[in-house]
Amino acid sequence: MKKQILKKAAIHPYDEEILRYGVSLRKAVEQLKEKLLAKDTPFNRLALEKLEGLEKEKYVHLYDK
Repeated sequence: MKKQILKKAAIHPYDEEILRYGVSLRKAVEQLKEKLLAKDTPFNRLALEKLEGLEKEKYVHLYDK
């Protein structure tokens, strides 16, 4: 753990619900997909293809945890 000196104004409590890992991962993947679909570019198409591959191979079994 690192210690860091911060101004008191920069520190605030985290009031949101802390999501389970699988739920948080699914939410992050969906947000990234939406961002990639928003603009049709060769880079975004390839990135979306790779993300969907990762999702099928690695992430799906983590979503329920």
